[in-house]
Amino acid sequence: MVATATTTSNVKNGNFGRTLRIGAITTVGAMLVNALLFTLGNLPTDFVPFGAVMGMTFMGGFAAIIGYAIMTRFLAQKTADRVMLIGVACVLAGFAFNPFTIPNVSITTIVILQLMHVATALPAMRLAL
Repeated sequence: MVATATTTSNVKNGNFGRTLRIGAITTVGAMLVNALLFTLGNLPTDFVPFGAVMGMTFMGGFAAIIGYAIMTRFLAQKTADRVMLIGVACVLAGFAFNPFTIPNVSITTIVILQLMHVATALPAMRLAL
């Protein structure tokens, strides 16, 4: 009899319950990080409403959970991981220049907004790693 080694992580092999749990935990974590950055960064609420920040962070995590669950159901695990990480990299690259287009903001505000983009991507990155 030949023993074969299999590797599984918390979200691998199309296990939706684990994917949901890990995705929900990291989404809540991303929301907490963004709330902290928003508060400590003293961002003007007329510029970026707090509710919009929380809503977009939640939607990013939700989309990552659903997208990853679908990909792991129909694609090979390594392919799903690769597609997710490439997608996250493309989205982050696409949003990287948005803060620079806002007139009359400080460099500190731009850095905080960039960190908030990265925090929003955390659930998707965690699911694929």
